[in-house]
Amino acid sequence: MNCGCPLCGTLTIHEVRGMESRCVCPNCGWVCRDCLGDGNGRFAPLTKEEAEKMRSLVKKERSE
Repeated sequence: MNCGCPLCGTLTIHEVRGMESRCVCPNCGWVCRDCLGDGNGRFAPLTKEEAEKMRSLVKKERSE
């Protein structure tokens, strides 16, 4: 996923580094891992409850 840097608006670049992957702004150097983990810099698998909630939301959107 590529996002716009919240500081300068430049499109970030995904830097693949295994479990340390991140997005980096080539313009100002801002670094983010929010979309790649749990917001605390760790990868966290979905629980069964979270996965089921996501499935039900998709089903609901498709039926509308």
